Amino acid sequence: MCVYVRGICLSMIIGILLPGCALAAKPTGTLPLMKNVKRIVFVGDSITDASPWPDWVVETLRANGYPHLEFRNAAVCGDTTTLVMARMDRDVLAYKPDMIILLIGTNDAKGTPEAYRTNLEKMLGTFAATGAKIVQLTLPPALNGMGDNVDKNNDVIREITRKHGIPLGDPHALFLQEMRAGKTLLCDDHLHPNLDGWRAIGRATLDALGFSGPMLEKVPAFPGTIADWYSGPALGVKSIEEFLKDHGEMITPAFDPSKAGWKPYDAKSIIEKASWADVGAFQRGALAPIGYPVPANSFGIACTVVKVAADTKYVMHVSDFATMAVWLNGEQVFYNANRIHGLHPDAERVTVTLKKGENRIVAVSNIYFYVTLTKE
Repeated sequence: MCVYVRGICLSMIIGILLPGCALAAKPTGTLPLMKNVKRIVFVGDSITDASPWPDWVVETLRANGYPHLEFRNAAVCGDTTTLVMARMDRDVLAYKPDMIILLIGTNDAKGTPEAYRTNLEKMLGTFAATGAKIVQLTLPPALNGMGDNVDKNNDVIREITRKHGIPLGDPHALFLQEMRAGKTLLCDDHLHPNLDGWRAIGRATLDALGFSGPMLEKVPAFPGTIADWYSGPALGVKSIEEFLKDHGEMITPAFDPSKAGWKPYDAKSIIEKASWADVGAFQRGALAPIGYPVPANSFGIACTVVKVAADTKYVMHVSDFATMAVWLNGEQVFYNANRIHGLHPDAERVTVTLKKGENRIVAVSNIYFYVTLTKE
């Protein structure tokens, strides 16, 4: 499947193909654009945040000559170019990416194309100054009344990528092609991609990278995922403060979840129940301790014990979409009250020290969440 752009074929300039152009298969590990690329960061909004298509792209590359490829999903639901620039040092540049893949601008369609152009030029300039390779993606069509402005932002994207010779993947053109053929690629809100929409974005990204083989739809567990948890009951509280007042004993090292009737968390059954929209999150290691679908207005709690042979510093990777708190050995190490940095495993990072022997971790949240550990 090819990547398309209106007008001329730019394949010799920025790697774009016209409809019907044959993209010759490359031997594994020999894609020119992937040379010396070891770390990729994906930047975007809700079309990318928590979506599986970045995982699919990376897993496909790992299986085709790039087994040591690392990546980070640095997208955040609701983001604009302005919001990305405000957090780019922390969430993008700090990872020293060799490649940055951008799909950002749908929420900017609420503003003007001129403002979008200014921000996109500035953002791409900052990214390029680091030496990272950049792959820019067009925005999927919007059929919810924002379509004209989305199209104008796509014109900006095409103009800027031509101007600077930036490789361009064209999900927008691929969406239109498949929608004309009768396929539905958007959810009922006529804005967010459905499963086939995600597939089209992944395909367009791989085509932009020069890979024409089949895409591997695989979402691996995030490194450091903790497998063994106990699930507690629905807490019947409306805030973390209320939880501490009514159930504070649950965070203490002396509390025994098995004696309190808590059950081992059954990740397999959650994955089997999950919808196409959520299954990728649970495959990555997200927890829904009070079941799936997650009940509205309910806080859930989970507990685990991690054993280490000596005092060791770890990075605790935490993510939640709303309100969440985490305690380690009775001490609160994380609290998030509606500070959204993305619903993916590495959205927030906290350095903690695990003591020799058993360490009890307790997490409370009102939606599904991630808690993983990697050595510092």
